[in-house]
Amino acid sequence: MTVVSLFSLKGAPGVTTLASLLGAAWAGSRTVVLVEADPAGGDLAARFGLSARVGWSSLASSTRRSGGIPTLDPHLQTLPGGLPVLVAARGPERRPAASDEGAAIRSGPAGTSEESPGVTVVDLGRLGADDAVSESWLDVSDASLVVVRGDVSSAVHLRDRLEHLAAACRGRLGIVVVAGAYSGRDLHDFTGVASVADVPFDPAAAATAGGGTGSGRRLERSPLWLAAVRLAVQLESRSEGGEDRSADTGASDAPPSPPPAAGRTDRPPGEPSHTAHRRLRDDLGRLFGAARPSDTPERPADDVRRMGA
Repeated sequence: MTVVSLFSLKGAPGVTTLASLLGAAWAGSRTVVLVEADPAGGDLAARFGLSARVGWSSLASSTRRSGGIPTLDPHLQTLPGGLPVLVAARGPERRPAASDEGAAIRSGPAGTSEESPGVTVVDLGRLGADDAVSESWLDVSDASLVVVRGDVSSAVHLRDRLEHLAAACRGRLGIVVVAGAYSGRDLHDFTGVASVADVPFDPAAAATAGGGTGSGRRLERSPLWLAAVRLAVQLESRSEGGEDRSADTGASDAPPSPPPAAGRTDRPPGEPSHTAHRRLRDDLGRLFGAARPSDTPERPADDVRRMGA
């Protein structure tokens, strides 16, 4: 099984919605299971009218009764569109990756094998500072994607926790930026972490994907869905040993190009990359009280070095 974990560090940038769309987009080529492992979970059951008793709760009960690794299939439910999901229950049922429950999840549902491997998309929600269960899933993940907004506070928060995150993910860390003034490439230059995708601001599609009213056909034509498809294709290429492996190291001298912007962006149209770097630098300077006049001509590389100082 290929394991991909998604999480955030602050706010609510849409981890559950993106994880659901990623699983649905990936499901065309492989067997995919969405695992809701958010410590404050239960969102999917509430959004889609699923039973909270079938999921982590029933999987933990089955493990206790059998005294071994249970079969995953009886504990899965289905989201609209057919994506199998293991829903979360608030409380101690959420288990580490090394547990029997974790082994059942990583073995996958019936039909997956070494010859026909599947994909497990793990929604970890917001990663707390001392969340050993979530970090155990990061440790076994083939890719760990931190979902952030493209703003100053998110960039600083990511950089402050970067050393610990890189160790927890064993270097397989990538950034997914959801809207905002700065792109994934900007945050890559600031933090050194590979940019995997830029996701547009698309509240109508996000509401439909989250169980709200809306047309499924309209969702499939939305910028948000197209971004999820691009992300699935990119991750599939990496899992098959493609050339683009920059997220494996967390940093690269040649970061992957983010997908073309498919929706709203807060960057002024046509603004060159070095101008965005300078704006980010100046915003950080104002935040920390550093006097850095924006009218001084400097190269982007100099901007990045000063930000990282």
